[in-house]
Amino acid sequence: LFKRPGNGLPPSSFEKIIGKTLIRDIVPDEQIKLIDIKK
Repeated sequence: LFKRPGNGLPPSSFEKIIGKTLIRDIVPDEQIKLIDIKK
């Protein structure tokens, strides 16, 4: 589910981020940024 209020990750990035690990905990409804994803 992508919730995008005009900024944040575009839905087209779905395939690039699926299965990746976040480097920090997030709270519900918090935006995920590319810097939050482990490379």
